[in-house]
Amino acid sequence: AVLCLGEKPLTKKEQLRLAYFEELKSIHGRDQDGIIKSFQEDRLRSVEQTCAGQRRIPFSRLPHYKRKLLLQQILVNDQYKFLYCFTPKVACSNWKKVLMALDEKGLRPEDITKVNHTADVKPLLSFSDEEINLKLKTYYKFMFVRDPLARLASAFRNKFREIPSYMKKYGVPIVKKYRDNPPAHPKGDDVRWSEFVQYMIDTPPPKYNQHWTPYSSLCQPCTVTYDFIGSYENLQPEANYVLRQVGAAKRVAFPQRQGYYRPLKESELKGMMKELSNTQFQNLLSIFENDYRLFGYQFPKFDQIESN
Repeated sequence: AVLCLGEKPLTKKEQLRLAYFEELKSIHGRDQDGIIKSFQEDRLRSVEQTCAGQRRIPFSRLPHYKRKLLLQQILVNDQYKFLYCFTPKVACSNWKKVLMALDEKGLRPEDITKVNHTADVKPLLSFSDEEINLKLKTYYKFMFVRDPLARLASAFRNKFREIPSYMKKYGVPIVKKYRDNPPAHPKGDDVRWSEFVQYMIDTPPPKYNQHWTPYSSLCQPCTVTYDFIGSYENLQPEANYVLRQVGAAKRVAFPQRQGYYRPLKESELKGMMKELSNTQFQNLLSIFENDYRLFGYQFPKFDQIESN
């Protein structure tokens, strides 16, 4: 889902992005490579221009908490010499299966049923400073993104409807703080979207969980020069393009979505956003404004959202 409320004219970036998606639908396999490469050149150039208008901080001067977060997010494959900065709710579990398959001779991603998100991957944080700097300079670096608010809504739906540990750690305090007349012993399994959004607005960004931290903080694209920034909306062909670029074993292809996966529908996303007041919506967008600017997604229009 890509959030697009109202009739706001598309930006040139969004027009190019949508035209690219349509063109890719008409061809398959390696024939797509030229189109993907061309779009990537435009996207990376756009990211570079956006970053040039901001205060760029070299990796060596990143504040400690930003440096640590970045190095936790970047996963390493030494055999094929690539770094993958994973962003939760953008197919990162399937990418971790790919990394595991590349590390195990004969294993395919589809053979892996469960991922240990700490033991089964190798973060850049686990290397020495010298190795970190060398890999950042010489390895192929990539990340994947999706519409920022669609990612946030997907994280909310997953964590506060399916994951008890998140309900307990985050849901219970949110209900106690933001609900009028909360129950005496809330379970955290019925957090309202508007309550979660207000929690986001009131919480300092360094205290965010990684599932709702903006891409620009997780992967620092104005500090790290990525070779490829893929789109969740065009995941399969772009992911396999990356695997070809790094020379990955042919037995390893990016896996299809799991059968139980229920994608977030655009109507569902719009409905969630309309639960917010205009003030909440504007404040929420300001948190992810840099992500929208960096990656060419259309800024949502708020005219159709009524104040609560």
